Amino acid sequence: MNQRRYLVFIILSLVGFTPFVMAIPSLLSKECQTCETIEDTCCNDRFFCKSYFAKRSEGSDTARRLVGDHRYTYIFNKKGVYGYFNITNVFQRSFNKPEIGIYFAPQCCGNCLTFGFDEEPNVLRSADFGLPANFFFGVKDPPEPITSTVYLCPQTSSYIAEVSLHLVAPFECPRLFFDLYAPLAYTFSEINCVKDENLKQANIFYFCGQMTASENRLKNVVGTVNAVTALQGNTTWGDVENTLKFGKITCNTKNRKTRIADLQAVLGYNGIEAKNYRLGYKLIVKAPTGNSPNAERMFEPIVGNGGHWELGAGLIANMVLWNNKTQELEWFFDADITHLFTSRWHKRLFDLKENGCFSRYLLLKEFGNHGTSYSALERGPNLFAQLIKVSVGLQADISTMISYSNKEWTIDIGYNFWGRSAEQCEKICCTIPEKTYGIKGNTVVIGSASTVSGQNLISCSNTSPTPPLTTDSTATIYKANGFV
Repeated sequence: MNQRRYLVFIILSLVGFTPFVMAIPSLLSKECQTCETIEDTCCNDRFFCKSYFAKRSEGSDTARRLVGDHRYTYIFNKKGVYGYFNITNVFQRSFNKPEIGIYFAPQCCGNCLTFGFDEEPNVLRSADFGLPANFFFGVKDPPEPITSTVYLCPQTSSYIAEVSLHLVAPFECPRLFFDLYAPLAYTFSEINCVKDENLKQANIFYFCGQMTASENRLKNVVGTVNAVTALQGNTTWGDVENTLKFGKITCNTKNRKTRIADLQAVLGYNGIEAKNYRLGYKLIVKAPTGNSPNAERMFEPIVGNGGHWELGAGLIANMVLWNNKTQELEWFFDADITHLFTSRWHKRLFDLKENGCFSRYLLLKEFGNHGTSYSALERGPNLFAQLIKVSVGLQADISTMISYSNKEWTIDIGYNFWGRSAEQCEKICCTIPEKTYGIKGNTVVIGSASTVSGQNLISCSNTSPTPPLTTDSTATIYKANGFV
């Protein structure tokens, strides 16, 4: 009889595994909705233009700890110390790629980055990314704008093996319980990019004096004509000698991290208990064992809560709703409320308050001798990545579940809610030197701006070889105020 039961169990397990295998291609699909027309109404209650994605820690999941284990966490009137040791394997993945793309994109109603020449609506200035920024000589009225669009489709996935220990009635106290959780997580994040490339039709040279003080024409070559390559930040051009150290958008590349998310200890007490119900209270402590953001890449893989110690309290309850000799219907509730203390140092990428969204990617002029001489061009993210410590007031992880059991079989169905309050800046370490950097915008590196044949060009002046000390403090990533 037992052999037949095990055989049925194995067959049903394989049948249940088959649809999961068939679903894998859809889980791995790279399809993603593209940008729509930008409308002001789209911005209502939407987050966009963010540089850091603070996702839920792999160690915060009350639902995972209820499902399947509730039979062993509490047994009424059982004498002595009892408990269990468990390893839970989990795979989880985000699904809403376009919405996460909007979270990072500079527009609140689209998940795309469109590059082009100055003053095109909702078009990023290609010159700040080392992309072509000019028409060919003699082209006054092109038939259509020359742009290149990259659609951002981010996705994060985690494989989790959580080791847990549950003890009831330790220290000869029958109502006391103790839990220990150590979730080992292998997390990877990826920005799937789809590109629409037209910048190859543009001029591959910058005009004289636009990007370099050198008379070598090869120094005027653009960094790349490929927008995806430009976002990776590995190119240089003109007087831009440094590649991107921070804020890289590495398309179609998996960035991986493996750590124990958060080491969690719980000490609880069943204050009210009877045969068909109980209500318990618990004290929760979490130690940060994951990694902290370093701003090297947009949508970087983070394991754990970002380097916070957590302290909080919770409630756990269950009630038998109906039962007979072999069947039972039971309700469960589990809630954790914690405070996230000041984190370890984070490296975060910041915009300039007066220059708007995505100003972190503006090209900068670097000056020496306290701002009295031009030195080079620097990429904004290399300067605007700063150290910061943050805290979070409250985090809630709440689950409710109905469980039906029939002998050895159990079916659980429920709902989990997770949320947390906004981060609070506790400390920032700003390392930007004074009188050293200014926004380049459309100002020249050498020479003077002039208009030739209806086009904004740069004419090099042999009589004025000294680079001008001009900057464009009001420039945005969409529009600058000088000549190109």
